[in-house]
Amino acid sequence: WQGSRTVGPWLVALMLGVVTLLPYLRVVTLSFLLMDDYLYVVDNAVVRELVRAILRSRHHEVVGEATGGSTVLKLCAELRPDIVLLDINLNETSGLDVLVELRAKLPNLPVVMLSGDGTPATVAKTRAMGAHGFVLKPFNPEGLFKAIDRAMGENAPPAQS
Repeated sequence: WQGSRTVGPWLVALMLGVVTLLPYLRVVTLSFLLMDDYLYVVDNAVVRELVRAILRSRHHEVVGEATGGSTVLKLCAELRPDIVLLDINLNETSGLDVLVELRAKLPNLPVVMLSGDGTPATVAKTRAMGAHGFVLKPFNPEGLFKAIDRAMGENAPPAQS
């Protein structure tokens, strides 16, 4: 094969470049190659649009949206999301009631709660009820992704040895 003498050094240079860039490639790997499927439940249209835009900005797949809690279990069964972002204050029901239903039916599904009430009591209550994370509104993209990463990490299967 002609040119094989130049392939070796070129390949080594490429591999060294990739190794050098590994810390930066982690972000690409997490946000593009391992696109998680999201379902979010927020009754406010502006917040729904914001959440959708934030998730899509990092190439995450939004598989469903709901404005109230009554359809969440049905959507989870149909769409099989990897994570649910759930507002505590919904018009028709409490997000906490929806969280109880999700924990009963889908105990391993990560749920991150969203709320404007970030008191320690509220955060502790959601944790005790089985939420994997909590994001205080108004939120920024980095805060939302940190909570999502932690929630997904908590739900990760144990490492194989």
